[in-house]
Amino acid sequence: MTVPTIKYFDTNSILIEALASRIIAALELGIKENGSASLVVSGGSTPKTLFALLSTQDIDWSKVSITLADERCVPQADEACNARLLRENLLQNKASAANFIPLYEDEQSPEEAADDSSNKVAAIKTYDALILGMGQDGHTASLFPEAVNLKDALADNADNCIAIEPVTNPVTRITQSKQKLLQSKFIVFHLVGKDKIDILNEVMNDINKTQFPSAHFIHQNDVPVDIYFAQCKD
Repeated sequence: MTVPTIKYFDTNSILIEALASRIIAALELGIKENGSASLVVSGGSTPKTLFALLSTQDIDWSKVSITLADERCVPQADEACNARLLRENLLQNKASAANFIPLYEDEQSPEEAADDSSNKVAAIKTYDALILGMGQDGHTASLFPEAVNLKDALADNADNCIAIEPVTNPVTRITQSKQKLLQSKFIVFHLVGKDKIDILNEVMNDINKTQFPSAHFIHQNDVPVDIYFAQCKD
């Protein structure tokens, strides 16, 4: 089983410089080899500064498709909407030319959104880069440990996207399944803050993948995984 590489940084500012370079290199390679490239990102406050930096990078964004690892089933204007986060932070400046693939549209039922987004992301056979986060409960994307249908989302034959009830959170989500997210050329976990050290250590020790959904991405042999960790936010 592949052992992930952990890259330590003093601050998130230093981390995002290195991570942005890695992402841009992957996208440029995808464009060079295939004429287009794809990037999957996660929501939350952690990647905001990374998104802002990426948005200014000088590549042919018109040939890049961007989508989300997961989304809340809330209106596009809602502050909790990951698509809004991307539009305000990543799909700006030069990156405004990118093709954005949302996982949820206003007025859709979760089931309709899951079917629709499954079809949309199916057009991308392999993601050039996948950026994930990790919650204090060991979840990643919207693969929550307590979710009733977590087993379905982790199944090797799962649909590309799943409507999922976190249980520990009141909002229904659309999440890309494990099998679809693992169709990536490389995976990076972007973690910031000393409070993430304990959960990271627990996930690293969950070799049998019995406790934490994020362990299914850390402990696998199909896709290279790096963990970018900064102790301080600034």
